[in-house]
Amino acid sequence: MRCSVVFCSFLLLSDAASGDPLPGANVIIVDTQNGASTDINGVFFVTGIPAGSQTVQVSYLGYDERVDTVTVLANETTTYSVAL
Repeated sequence: MRCSVVFCSFLLLSDAASGDPLPGANVIIVDTQNGASTDINGVFFVTGIPAGSQTVQVSYLGYDERVDTVTVLANETTTYSVAL
């Protein structure tokens, strides 16, 4: 997957115990106005995130919230996979 913007994020979100995707999970790039919900396959894409260290907050009803730091490189696709 390639994006022609400064940043494109691909996230695969799944249940830690079963490995099943978690559709409808909320994903927020902290301190920005960017975020999305995962699709039926537990995937989301977001563009326009500045290069550098970014904090990603993931939440899903019935699961503990997760916050991670992701390093975003300019003109690169960043892949972030997480299991709740």
